[in-house]
Amino acid sequence: MAFTDVTPRIVNWDPDTASEVTLAAACKAGDLLMYEAGWILADIDVATNVQVACKDGAVGDKIPVAPFVLISSFLEATPGGPLCTTAGLGYQQDTGMTVGFFLSATQAYVIPLLVAAAAPV
Repeated sequence: MAFTDVTPRIVNWDPDTASEVTLAAACKAGDLLMYEAGWILADIDVATNVQVACKDGAVGDKIPVAPFVLISSFLEATPGGPLCTTAGLGYQQDTGMTVGFFLSATQAYVIPLLVAAAAPV
């Protein structure tokens, strides 16, 4: 069996590190968000201030976001390996922009603060 990013994701976060934002785009728990005239799904190639959605939300909803979370719903990951983004805004292991690491076959810390800042223009 290959690595799978299972949805809905089981997202655990620390309420002391979370903030509430109003969404300008719909998201699912565990999605990466950035601010661009509102909180939207992150374009990981240009985003510099990335937060993780702690809950699902629709446009206009207020949801908690956090600088890091633990997702406990992956399947068949390699413990210690990198958690990376996909072009479809999901997660994969080993290729793509690294945004965290796997603790076990099912759990990973998502820490988008690891995302490198976009190059200056």
